[in-house]
Amino acid sequence: MTLDRLRPLAARMLRPFVVLAVRFGLTPDAISVLAFVLAVAAAGAFYAGSAAWDVAGAVLVFLNGWLDLLDGAVARETDVDSKGGDLLDHVLDRYADVVILAGLAAGA
Repeated sequence: MTLDRLRPLAARMLRPFVVLAVRFGLTPDAISVLAFVLAVAAAGAFYAGSAAWDVAGAVLVFLNGWLDLLDGAVARETDVDSKGGDLLDHVLDRYADVVILAGLAAGA
């Protein structure tokens, strides 16, 4: 991938968040579900349609992406990465994409 050379930088930036997530006992699956919830919230913000809500939606999309990076890092850190968890992550990611785009379209 084009961004593979940035993986070490992303790993360093994620490290404190991985440590916190593990300390609080968050599982990778819980993080994936939370990321999806933020995507639904972003869609709702985009649907609202005002400039302030659009900014809120953009922040929520950013947080959704950050959590999407975090879930895999936590899975690797806690050695619980599995095909089932990977499938859940990918399915929720695609649903999140659809929900966000639907919110944008409905708000336009």
